[in-house]
Amino acid sequence: MWPPGSAIDEALGWGLAHIRDRVYALAGLLRARLAAIPGCQVRDQGTEQCGIVTFTVDGVPADEIKDRLAG
Repeated sequence: MWPPGSAIDEALGWGLAHIRDRVYALAGLLRARLAAIPGCQVRDQGTEQCGIVTFTVDGVPADEIKDRLAG
């Protein structure tokens, strides 16, 4: 078990801006790959898109997508 506060120390060591940039870049890659899938629509809105990516797939219920991703 890690000592209390070690995750914070690790994050501060990397730099919060660096972590944000990496998360945003990975989320952007995911959005691009999802958008290339026929019937998949990326639903994110707003001028600054963060690491949370939302999408739907035509004709596929959200619970089924969740189950497939979990499997």
